[in-house]
Amino acid sequence: MCSIVRNTDVEQRSSQAVVVAVSSQAVFDSEMEQDPGLPDLLKKGPAFSFIEAVQQVNKKLMDKNPAETLLFDVILLSNYSKDINSKIIASVKHYGLAIGRFCFCNKDDNVESLQSSDAKLFLSTDRNDVFQASQQGVPSALLFHQQASGQQASGQQASGQQASGQQAWGQQASGQQAWGQQASGQQAWGQQASGKQASGQQASGQQASGQQAWKELKVVFSGDALGFSQDDLSSLRGQGFTEPQLQSLKAAKDSVKEFAVQMGEMRSRFGLVGSPLRAGLVTVWGSRDVCARALLTLRGWGLLVDEAFCLAGAPLSPILRLLQPHVLCVDGLLLA
Repeated sequence: MCSIVRNTDVEQRSSQAVVVAVSSQAVFDSEMEQDPGLPDLLKKGPAFSFIEAVQQVNKKLMDKNPAETLLFDVILLSNYSKDINSKIIASVKHYGLAIGRFCFCNKDDNVESLQSSDAKLFLSTDRNDVFQASQQGVPSALLFHQQASGQQASGQQASGQQASGQQAWGQQASGQQAWGQQASGQQAWGQQASGKQASGQQASGQQASGQQAWKELKVVFSGDALGFSQDDLSSLRGQGFTEPQLQSLKAAKDSVKEFAVQMGEMRSRFGLVGSPLRAGLVTVWGSRDVCARALLTLRGWGLLVDEAFCLAGAPLSPILRLLQPHVLCVDGLLLA
C-alpha cells in the first residue's frame, strides 16, 4: 500500500508536466546517515545535482513563458520506515528541493506507485531497481554520480582533451563517421561544437569554472537500443547475448520514447546555444550504422543530439567521465 504526501512548500504542476520519480536512496545518502551538525536532517546524495539541474530548466522555461505547463514534476519514491520518511520530508524542505510529492510504499508496490503517478521516467542509482522497473514496463534510467565541478574542471582535463584513450576513439572511423552524419543534420550544433572545440575543449572543459555546464541537465541515451535492427540482434546472438537480454534491448527503445519526445519539446523552447538541456548518444556495442539510425530515431522524435559517440566495444566509463551526464538511459544489455 502506498501513501502520497504533497509538498506544500512547492507549487504543484499541471497534468501536462513531465513526471520524473527519483528513488530516495539517490536523493539522500545511501546509508541514510544524518548530518552531524543537523541531527534531524539527512546527508545529500548523488541525485542532488540532477534535481538542481531540473530546477534550473523549469526556471528558464518559466522565465520564457510564465504560463508554461511543460515542466518537470519531480516526485520522490521511498521504501523506508515512517521515522526515516519524516526526516526525508524535513530534509527536502530544508534543502529547498523542488520535489512536489512523496510516495511512501513497500518495495513490492514500487511499480504500482510509479504507474499510478504517471511517471514518465524512474531514476535510481541501483541497477537492479532500474532493471526490475524496466521489465515491468516502467521507463527507467540510471542516475550517474557526477563529480564536483572543481574536480570536473581539473580531473576532466585529460578526458576533455581526450588524451590517449579518447584520442584513439576520436579517430575511429566508426565514431567519426557517425558523428559526421550527425553534424550534417545538426549543422548548427556542429558549428558550435567545432567552434567551441576549436577554441579548445577549453570552453567546454573549463566553462567559467564549470558553472554553466554544471547547471545544464544532461541526458545520455543508448544508441544500441535506439538504432538496432533484426540483423544487429542476430549478430549479438552470435556474440553470446541471451534472449532475455535482447528482449530488454527491444523494450528499451519503446519505453524511452515518450520521455525523449517531451524532452525534445522542452528543448525546442530554446535555441541551439544556451539551452539548459543537453542530449547525448552513446553506442557501446553497435556499428556506425546503428549509431546513425539512433541519431535519426531521436531526430524523428524531435530531439536534437549534442554529442554522439560510437564506441564499437570500447569501455564506456571514460566517455561517461567526460560527459558527466545526470541521467543514463541504458539498455537491457548493460542492465541484465
